[in-house]
Amino acid sequence: MWGSDGKSYYWTDGATDLLPHQIESHVQGDGGSVLFWGLITAEGPGYGSTITEGNVNTEVYIDILKTSLLDTLEYYGLDRKSFRFQQDNATPHTSVPTNPDLNPIEHVWNQLKRRLNAYPARATAIAELEARIHQEWYKFTKEDCLKYIDSMPNRIKAVIRSKGGPTRY
Repeated sequence: MWGSDGKSYYWTDGATDLLPHQIESHVQGDGGSVLFWGLITAEGPGYGSTITEGNVNTEVYIDILKTSLLDTLEYYGLDRKSFRFQQDNATPHTSVPTNPDLNPIEHVWNQLKRRLNAYPARATAIAELEARIHQEWYKFTKEDCLKYIDSMPNRIKAVIRSKGGPTRY
């Protein structure tokens, strides 16, 4: 049975054995995590960066911007002076509540999470998770990115109409 969170749940009477596809393996202890930084442009997804150890501090973030962001602009031939850079709602970038409806990449993150959750089994190693993230990230197309970017005028109108409340976005 599928839950609203996209996960499968199975119940048994205790006498019936679960089938292999009904059992999810887990890494003993803390399997670790991967932080992923990415950007979208009107030309397609930008270069992604993964951080598998430590946190994103000022030095790490500046390095990401100097490499992934600038390399993406160069790859797509985008003008650094006219490029609009908008950060997502990750905790290091925010100090007050913001509306995710006004940030197109929030919907890309949602799609990326759905794609990762669609794998039949969870990644059991950091390297495997990192590979999956990159594999799914680079499947986003120019059309995918434009869909979210071009929806911004309608998103703004919807947020104004709802006085900052929930919208269909």
